[in-house]
Amino acid sequence: MQLSYQDHALIQQLQHNARASITDLAKALNLSRTTVQQRLQRLEEKQIILGYTVRVAENVAKNTIKAHVLVKTDAYNSKHICDQLTQIPQIDTLLSISGRYDIIAMLSVTDTQQLEVILDQMWDIEGIVDTESSVVMSTRLDRR
Repeated sequence: MQLSYQDHALIQQLQHNARASITDLAKALNLSRTTVQQRLQRLEEKQIILGYTVRVAENVAKNTIKAHVLVKTDAYNSKHICDQLTQIPQIDTLLSISGRYDIIAMLSVTDTQQLEVILDQMWDIEGIVDTESSVVMSTRLDRR
């Protein structure tokens, strides 16, 4: 589906404030309420917009540790590995990447002991040949 300038602008407004009313979106985009409602419905039906979320301030989420784990896999088990990784609830996002590693797993854990348990679980998955972990110290920019 080809997105128009107005579609991109609507998505950008929603990324800034997913709770904005149709009226506020229409005013910001200089479109009618009906047009915004129809565009929004079409973007949802075409699965361009997959959902809406809540972002929590960093000071509220202090009991959460974010970490990124780079995962190198053998070439034969990548689907199996991804299937196994999706079963770990602390993994928020899996990204397929190019380069020395094949996957980035983005985790949210309560403490470093839980991170260690998750890393041990990952090493138990057949086909993972290397990992490299980084704990997120702070977020400098988040445009979501």
